[in-house]
Amino acid sequence: MKFKASFQARIAGVLIVLLLIVVSAVYIAVKVATGEAVRTQAQAQLEVGSRVFERLIDLRGKRLRDTVQLVAADFGFRDAVASADSSTIRSVLLNHGKRINASDMFLLGMDGTVIASTVQKVPEGSRFVYDQALRNAKRAGQSVLIVPGGGDPHLLVEATVLAPLPIGRVVMGFTIDSDIAEELRSLSGLEVSFLTVEDGKNGDLISTQPEALHAGLIELMRSSSEGQMLLTEQSNLNFLSQTLMLANTNNGGDGQVIALLQSPLDKAYQAFAPLNQKIFWISMAALVASLIGTL
Repeated sequence: MKFKASFQARIAGVLIVLLLIVVSAVYIAVKVATGEAVRTQAQAQLEVGSRVFERLIDLRGKRLRDTVQLVAADFGFRDAVASADSSTIRSVLLNHGKRINASDMFLLGMDGTVIASTVQKVPEGSRFVYDQALRNAKRAGQSVLIVPGGGDPHLLVEATVLAPLPIGRVVMGFTIDSDIAEELRSLSGLEVSFLTVEDGKNGDLISTQPEALHAGLIELMRSSSEGQMLLTEQSNLNFLSQTLMLANTNNGGDGQVIALLQSPLDKAYQAFAPLNQKIFWISMAALVASLIGTL
């Protein structure tokens, strides 16, 4: 009888170990599968969101370009440009700029020389620093040029002033601020951040993320390769992140504008949490029932 009881105990022990292995393997497999599903879903969202983001930037640029073209075609504006009086042109630039919420306004000669400027750091008579970049963008069919300026990213839009021959180029800059970032987040479904880098120095981070995450975001944006998708963690929050280089004219003095798009993973993980819990308790119930059956 003792031998029989001992044999049954060994059989029960082996079955218990096997059941534990099977239950653990099933639970781990489900966890891995749900994690992979979350990452795949986040990757798809990031890919779609990045295309939406780029499309939205392009559409905004086209709207701004159309607006600036209307300014350039205005009779009063053309008359002021034809006067060649920088103070008059500057005043007209300010008036029109306020109407369309432009932050920086310039009138350039056809050779790229600054005729009138509302920005103190861009003196009249100097060569406009983004003249060649604007020409390249125009040849490439781009409606807008994204550049750093004073620590903030700017959208630069150009239109030619005709009277009826070309007599100048009006350039207006529009700051990318937190309102634009929030709009892009609502339309793309992604967390959006912008960072300018000029002379190796970081500008102010514009982000839809909480300020507590900003230091880590800046480090991530400076260290990540363009277009690469990475699983990242900031303050115990998980994201699938991708950086985009919005401005890099290959001129060290021009600086860079970096965008960071992030798809949150934690909410997706939470959606699978009830399923994981159910599988866990079902596995435990099966294990207990099996143990009872072996006794």
